[in-house]
Amino acid sequence: MFQQTSISSNTSTPTEATLDGLIDLSGKSVTFSIPKLSFVLWDCDNSALETERPALNACYDVLRDAVDEWSEGQFTFDVSKEHFVASHTGGSFRDMLTNYLRMVDTEFEERQDQFLEFVENWSRTEQDRVIDVFKRDGITPTRGTELALNRHVELGLRPVIVSSSAPERLSASLETAGVARHFQEGDIYSAQDEVFMKAGGERKPAPDIYIHAMSKLKISHNDCIAIEDSKSGVLSALRAGIGVVYYVGAESPSPSRKQIETFLAEVERELNAFNDDRSANKGKILAVIDDNSCLPDLVNSLRSATPYQPLIVNHSK
Repeated sequence: MFQQTSISSNTSTPTEATLDGLIDLSGKSVTFSIPKLSFVLWDCDNSALETERPALNACYDVLRDAVDEWSEGQFTFDVSKEHFVASHTGGSFRDMLTNYLRMVDTEFEERQDQFLEFVENWSRTEQDRVIDVFKRDGITPTRGTELALNRHVELGLRPVIVSSSAPERLSASLETAGVARHFQEGDIYSAQDEVFMKAGGERKPAPDIYIHAMSKLKISHNDCIAIEDSKSGVLSALRAGIGVVYYVGAESPSPSRKQIETFLAEVERELNAFNDDRSANKGKILAVIDDNSCLPDLVNSLRSATPYQPLIVNHSK
C-alpha cells in the first residue's frame, strides 16, 4: 500500500560537490533546485523538540519494570541508563522490549501469544509515563526551531510533523513546548496511528510514514524537505524520495565533520542496500545543520537554485 508513485523531477540535482551520492562537506558550495518547495516535514523527537533524552530516561525505567514482570524477577536488566539513552535514539519502546526479551528469554518465541497483550499494556504505561515527565519537567524546541517556525508563514511554508512516536505523545509534546499553534489540525502523522498500522504501515526506517503523509497532503517529494536527526529517520525520508536536512544540534558539542561524514557514509551504504519498490526514488542529503534558524535561508537557496554551504555547524557549541 505504501509505495511511491513514479514522479518525474528536476529536484535535488547537484551541480557540484557530490561523490557517490554523498554530499561533500569539505567547504565547497552546492546547488540544489526545489522550486516548488512549500512543505517542511519535521521529525519531532530531537529534530523539532528536545524530547529524546527525557523520553528515553522514562522509557528505561518502564522497560526495566516490564522485563522484571515478564521474567518474574529472574532476568537482570543490566544495561546502564547512560548507555541505554546513548544507544536507543530514534528507537521505539515496542522494538526495544521485544529485542530485550528475545535476548534473555529462551522461550520467548513460544510465548508470543502472551507477549502481544503484554507489550500493548506496557506500551501504554510507557507513553503515559513519558507524557507525565514532559508535563512535569517541561520540554523546549530544539535550537533555532521557534525562529524557523515563526518564519514559515512569511515564506509560504507549511510545517508538518512526521514521526514514529504515538499521536497522543506528539500532541502533548507540541502543546508542552508551546509550538502547537504552528501546525494545522491534522498535520501530525504518526507511525503509531491505528489506521496507519492496520493498513500495514511500518515505522522508520521504512519510508511508509513519509509516503503516507505526502499522499494525505496531496504533494510529492518535489514539494517538500524533511528535517531528521537519526539514522532511521534520515533513511525513511530518503527512501521516500525526499531531500533531507540532517539536524545535529541535539548533540553537545556538535559532532565533528569526520563523525558526520562517517554517519553519512553509513546512511549511504544502508540506503543502497534497500532495493524494494518502496525505495525506488531515493532522495538526497541537502545539508547538515546544528541550528534550525538557518532553515529559512536554506529554503530560499533551494527554491532559487543558488549556491549554499551544506555544512552549517558550529563545533564549539
